[in-house]
Amino acid sequence: MKAGWRLGLHVALWVIASPLIQVLAGFVGSSAFSSLGRFAPMLTLFIEVSILLPWAAWIYWRHVPHAPGVGRRIVYAVAFVCVLWGAGYAALWATWFLATMLFGA
Repeated sequence: MKAGWRLGLHVALWVIASPLIQVLAGFVGSSAFSSLGRFAPMLTLFIEVSILLPWAAWIYWRHVPHAPGVGRRIVYAVAFVCVLWGAGYAALWATWFLATMLFGA
């Protein structure tokens, strides 16, 4: 499999898993951490970040091509972060839209 396809596949898996992890962490946070009160959302966010951020770093480290210059490497990093952020935001919006359509407002 070509490197570009592997990168695209891993980014797609990250995008699909991102809202699922957020929904799962929200469920766990609301049920398991309810005794923490106002700190429960922060712990839920920590769970999400501790899963998604290392995974994104691994994808970048393993699948983004190496560049000879520092400038090009920075451009690759910025583009990678922008693509993941935009795709993750779109996936989260699609999850919200689907949940609203299925279960009502």
